[in-house]
Amino acid sequence: MVRTTSTCSAQQSNLPRLPVPTLADTARKYLKAVAPLLNNDEFNETKKIVEEFQHESKPLQELLLKRADTEENWLSQWWLDKVYLEWRSNLPIFYNPALLLPRQSYRDFDGQIQFAAHVIQGILQYRSLIDNNQIPVDRFGSDPLCMDQYRKVLGICRIPAKSIDRLHLYNKTGHRHVAIFHRNNIYRLPVYDDQGNKLSAADIYSSLKKLADSKESDEKQTLIGHLTADERQLWAPIHEQLSSVPENKNFLDTINDSLFVLCLDENYQSSSGTAIKKDTQTLMGFNFLHGGGTKYNTANRWFDKTLQVIVAPDGYSGVNYEHSLAEGGIITALVDYVLDHCKTAQPLVSTGKSSLLNKCQVVIPKDVEQSISESEKRVNKFIENCDLTVHKYPEFGKEFAKQNKLSIDGMIQVALQVAYFRSVLQ
Repeated sequence: MVRTTSTCSAQQSNLPRLPVPTLADTARKYLKAVAPLLNNDEFNETKKIVEEFQHESKPLQELLLKRADTEENWLSQWWLDKVYLEWRSNLPIFYNPALLLPRQSYRDFDGQIQFAAHVIQGILQYRSLIDNNQIPVDRFGSDPLCMDQYRKVLGICRIPAKSIDRLHLYNKTGHRHVAIFHRNNIYRLPVYDDQGNKLSAADIYSSLKKLADSKESDEKQTLIGHLTADERQLWAPIHEQLSSVPENKNFLDTINDSLFVLCLDENYQSSSGTAIKKDTQTLMGFNFLHGGGTKYNTANRWFDKTLQVIVAPDGYSGVNYEHSLAEGGIITALVDYVLDHCKTAQPLVSTGKSSLLNKCQVVIPKDVEQSISESEKRVNKFIENCDLTVHKYPEFGKEFAKQNKLSIDGMIQVALQVAYFRSVLQ
């Protein structure tokens, strides 16, 4: 059982290193895992191969032990590279998780940007807890757990490359702004003053009101956000071409160096836009998972950013996050904190100050226009192939799993396989 206790991450340096499993343990666990999938002859053949492997791989085991002596964690960089950064397929649907948050009370655009301002304020406060080592230490029983991931939720951005992506990492003294996406436009919104103090929710709201004032006249930007939903090896050369244009440095820096991305959606897919009538929660699930295609909000996203907060019309909001450095528990801890902050937030009144919101210019070279158009077609086709139903299952949940000493992840994996068998194979 993982529980949280008070204090900060001062115990981080005293954590034990990840042990290297013995060859015997690895072999035993592997055979136990494959046994239910094989008949007797197949299992005996597999067992023979595993025994041979144990003898042949001793030099490899020695190399692994040497690596464990010199690395803080012998597995983490390999895991990051092989499982995440070398992933060449699309981030949304396959890779980036999405959260659908409890519905809020706002129903107009002013309420939407007020809620957005409170969310930004809540995240700024949470950032202060992270930077000042005031996040309670997670524990497994009485043992402290690594808190490193808490410092990898904000300010991080994934940069596409041909064979392996790279990460734009967090800097404690940087990231003084939030990247705002609205009507496919990209804006830089400073959230700290010149002395490094957090701006108030009222100040942030006053800046966001500029979007309401220009809403009717401000045309939608050239579509580029959907590029981050494309396959990585196809997005990478387009990113390189866009980066080669000096005028695009500002918009790329605005996103990469931002604390996080906040997407203000103007509309979302209606039930009439689906082949089968869907309830609003399911439509919101589509919206937060992939944006619904470029007709709706997929171009109003940046799926490479570790944290995207999405504030939609009619009280709906959610989160989409890039998974390479952030596990679900870390994200939900942040989200719970922010939602608690918003529960006690008061209605905002504009300060009357000039808006700090600055719109970014995006220059599309002529020789890139066709690639961007082709990417849009690919992404829309990819999204059209995704179906989803948001369903609340009331029979049992995590407490049942705990009482019966079951892995929640294991339960979900088995449920997926049973569902596929019943719907496709049976």
